[in-house]
Amino acid sequence: MIGSKLSFGDRLYEIIGVAPPQFFGVEVGKIVDVWTPISMSPAADLSNDHNFWLRTMGRLKSGDTIALAAAPMQAALNEVLNEVMLEAIIGTGIVLGVIVSVLAGLSIGTLLYGLAPNDTGTFVTASLLLLAASFLAAFIPAYRAVKTDPLSALRHE
Repeated sequence: MIGSKLSFGDRLYEIIGVAPPQFFGVEVGKIVDVWTPISMSPAADLSNDHNFWLRTMGRLKSGDTIALAAAPMQAALNEVLNEVMLEAIIGTGIVLGVIVSVLAGLSIGTLLYGLAPNDTGTFVTASLLLLAASFLAAFIPAYRAVKTDPLSALRHE
């Protein structure tokens, strides 16, 4: 069986292993008949950030512990979760900011001279200025930190 070929669509794949009957995979109680390489997945599935279908598994080296093997995977998961949370926070901030600014514009519309309360150009300009200010607020301290010698910084502590 190992080394023989299976045809899926117009491609041939070589059987490289057979799991024992008691092997259930990565989800308890979910029986899988065939494990396929990731190269068989449609390209659209691979580039879709919202698909969470990919599962990984591996065999521990002799002497390695589960904790040792899990550490880099946990670090990668934390990085992905941090990116997702950052995107969610930014998206929420943008939506709330637009809602509050439109409501504020409508409430002070009578006080504005020569400017509509929902002027798109003003919203875009103000947003770009705030984005530039936040970039500079983060960049300047980071640039100074990169230029600082770590040993001299530790000596001053």
